Amino acid sequence: MTSQWALPLLLAAGLASWGFFHVVPTRGDRAFLAYVLIAVAFYIQSLRNGTERPATFTALVAAEYAVSTLLFTILYRLSPWHRLAGFPGPLWLRFSALPRVILTFTGKRHIILDNLHEKYGDFVRIGPDVLSIRRRAANSVVYGSSMDKPESYATPGHLPSNSLFFKPPSREWHANRKKIWAPAFAAAASSSSWYIPVLERRAWDFLHCVEMRQSRSPDGFIDLSRALGHWAYDFMSEMLFGGCGNLGLMHSDDPEDIVEGGKLAMALWDCLSPSPWLVDLAWHIPPGKNMVRLREDCAKKMVHRVESSDKVLVPDLASYWLNAEEHRPTLEDMKVDAVIAQQGGSDNTAITLSLAIFFLVTSEHGASIAKLRAELDEAFADPTGTLNLDVLGQLPFLNAVIQETLRLGTPFYLPRQVGPGGVMLDEKYIPEDVTVVQAAWSLQTSPEYFFPDPQLFRAERWLPEGLGPGSQIDKSVAYSFSNGAYMCVAKSFAYQELRFMLARLVLAFEFEMAPGFDAVRFRDGILNMRTTFLKHPLMVRARRRPGIVIPDAV
Repeated sequence: MTSQWALPLLLAAGLASWGFFHVVPTRGDRAFLAYVLIAVAFYIQSLRNGTERPATFTALVAAEYAVSTLLFTILYRLSPWHRLAGFPGPLWLRFSALPRVILTFTGKRHIILDNLHEKYGDFVRIGPDVLSIRRRAANSVVYGSSMDKPESYATPGHLPSNSLFFKPPSREWHANRKKIWAPAFAAAASSSSWYIPVLERRAWDFLHCVEMRQSRSPDGFIDLSRALGHWAYDFMSEMLFGGCGNLGLMHSDDPEDIVEGGKLAMALWDCLSPSPWLVDLAWHIPPGKNMVRLREDCAKKMVHRVESSDKVLVPDLASYWLNAEEHRPTLEDMKVDAVIAQQGGSDNTAITLSLAIFFLVTSEHGASIAKLRAELDEAFADPTGTLNLDVLGQLPFLNAVIQETLRLGTPFYLPRQVGPGGVMLDEKYIPEDVTVVQAAWSLQTSPEYFFPDPQLFRAERWLPEGLGPGSQIDKSVAYSFSNGAYMCVAKSFAYQELRFMLARLVLAFEFEMAPGFDAVRFRDGILNMRTTFLKHPLMVRARRRPGIVIPDAV
């Protein structure tokens, strides 16, 4: 290749590559492998041609080709001919998905997007082909029947399996798989569910766990959020795998950091998913080891559960998969579904309970938790007696506390892909294949829908009388469990679980924050990346209320 033709050829190659990748979706790991193989072939050919310093020459050509491809890609994305050119948004988010990856790693994506909406309006371009929408009316459109999950929901590692959570092969497939899951959680959400004895036993186990850890703590304070994470994993593992899923994290304190590893896996996936090719690459390198480990741990338990099917006497979630009469999942599918059930069913519950305790104890100088305890004492004469799920479901303030915690604690980012033909949303036309996402945090903390004090925890806003004259609340503006076809199948059960555990904790214990605990600093340190991280531990001391005798967990 002569210097006269080198630059034009490299520019032509870059233009052709941009055109190819613009039309043909390509896995990141395969594209990278092809790039490396072509570079190696070019190097070998340079050796054969007697090129001076072939390694340097190959590196230079490879770099120039990559720059050429990126140049054409960026120019198109910033051009007036791009299909989203008419939507406002910051320049730094338009040219690549990588800035959105960095933005997600901050844990403050929801706040940054909220600030962008304040500056640019209800429709903001936050990626080359991504729109964030701050319109309540968008809910039925974005999460309705016409939109599917985008490529960012592709199963990490491109495993030969399908899952209820990741991008499904089709809507029909998703509906059939959901029919298998739904009876399990419908049964779990009933007041006569066979899950209740497990939940009751694990709840008593947790109360003992709290006291055990406090007795070992030099000052009597413990990280309650960490303990709740261990409880949730233990409970969900038993609920999922039955006797094959005994982790014992409450007693061992999770020396292998199973819970933290699961959170890191979800965070890494969420942060990299704006650029699916990064997820493809991460699966093969050390930073992605938590994603691989989470999948392998659940896969081993699932295999053990399948092998022990003839010994299972009490139903579990896996029973519904294994006993499905139609569209029974393959073993590979069940391995991935097990990851989703284990991680999704434990992590969100643990963090919601943690935040509920935080808000209750620190809001209005403890008046909120006193009000909740009074409501529970009136409903249950024996604080250690049976907690009837139907009664819990009718307690106004208990349910208000949970709703308010979910409102402030779930700034979820749930993208969808516009279907063929595009869609009209109010006065805006959005082309097909564009990714759209509802700005959940912006809506859930908007004074238009939650007034007054939309940023503050005030559970009374969910009661019939609200917060007094002029108060506003729109119960339809809630995205904690998503909506539409992809709504969380375990929503009803999750509410039952949250009511039960929060009631059990408040009936049994009085809570005290550690000396020097800064509520503002703690809340500023809440980071959301699909999962939620707490930069500062929730240091709490729990004291038994007078006369409380905690039964031994059997």
